[in-house]
Amino acid sequence: KSEQEIDDQNQTLHNEYILNVPGEGNASSKNVPPKSNSRYRRLKKRMWDKMFEKLKQYKAENGDTDVPSKYADNPHLGNWVGNQRAGYKCFRAGNEQSIQVSYGMSEDRIQLLESIGFRWRDSEVIPPKRQSAWEAMYETLKQ
Repeated sequence: KSEQEIDDQNQTLHNEYILNVPGEGNASSKNVPPKSNSRYRRLKKRMWDKMFEKLKQYKAENGDTDVPSKYADNPHLGNWVGNQRAGYKCFRAGNEQSIQVSYGMSEDRIQLLESIGFRWRDSEVIPPKRQSAWEAMYETLKQ
């Protein structure tokens, strides 16, 4: 199968398991396996691992993990990075029981993300234009 076909299949399974949206055909939401299902857990892990690999690839190409939320080359990656930040915030606040809130965040995932230099807050990310404007103003003020 092509990567796109696998992505589509994973998205369909994600919709069925998480959103309780029936897939193609006559599936109904009462036929959707519970979220505690081992197949669901494996799917979610595979999806997370795949996005983590895409984030590592982004870093190799761009030098950082600061994927824009509306990243044209891979919109899913930009959304995923935002979800990791939101999940981290909820996890640290003690809301890790709800996968809907914490996006499955765990200490292991936090360590993996930090191992590649992931920044948890958008405020840690200063776009180059803003950085250079700040530095120019700082130099002016120093004089």
